[in-house]
Amino acid sequence: MADLHDLNESATRASNLAKFALLGVWLLAACSSSAPSDGASAGSSNSAGTGAASGAGSGGSAGSGGNSSACFVDPSLACNGNTVPYSCTGTAGPEVAQPALQCVVQFLPAGGKQGHCCWLGAGAGSCQTDPGVACDASHTGYSCTGADTPAQSNTALVCIPEGSSNGKNGYCCSAYAPSECSLQLTLTGCGSKYAFYCKGKAKPPDTEPALVCDPGQPALNDQTAYCCGASSSPPASTCMRDDTLPCDMATGYSCTGSDTPSDANHQLNCGTPAMNGGKTSYCCLE
Repeated sequence: MADLHDLNESATRASNLAKFALLGVWLLAACSSSAPSDGASAGSSNSAGTGAASGAGSGGSAGSGGNSSACFVDPSLACNGNTVPYSCTGTAGPEVAQPALQCVVQFLPAGGKQGHCCWLGAGAGSCQTDPGVACDASHTGYSCTGADTPAQSNTALVCIPEGSSNGKNGYCCSAYAPSECSLQLTLTGCGSKYAFYCKGKAKPPDTEPALVCDPGQPALNDQTAYCCGASSSPPASTCMRDDTLPCDMATGYSCTGSDTPSDANHQLNCGTPAMNGGKTSYCCLE
């Protein structure tokens, strides 16, 4: 933590971050990961689909000749919220047994298995539009069985969990309109969360306020990559404006826990935080 009196200086100093190819790093992490993704902890219910897509599950096999495979839904693979993660024990992919699947990313062999991130093509998923799901005018209601979500259907959808309808899981979904941030359907590393690339200071919640994002990571072409879950009830921020902080031309904020002022106001550019009486203090410019 920086000294409190250095906050204003760090608030206005741009970080000279080294850029790197995030996609390759995340692919490597997905291959070596053995722990299930914690994407749902951010409020997203977009787990890997099992409903109708489970036809290529652990009891089945896919392939022909000597290249048979047993494929199963594998939430431990770090795909993203727009795809279903599968692991296969052979060289054939899950779409061999289920042609309606569209597998767009294949991981290098890890632990003797091949990893695949797949879209639920026509007939592969269980989701249907459902006017019984209570959504606002900017979202369309869907109901699904199992862990299927409408966002896994090769469309740039972001879906918010919305209770149940007729015994099925309800979702309110909208197309994520490309702006300074774009939804990445094939970028891996976000588990059950949605993957985004953003330019400049833009963040995904600027377009869809229901998104709750992890801290951004430097990506290609001076962009920032984000993993975001969707929640119908985003957590309230503990950050409060604090005019007692020596922030000069910037605005001071005090927060508790892991909250930051930019969680609630995505236009804020905050400097290095400092501990102050059990809270974390920030000086931020908008």
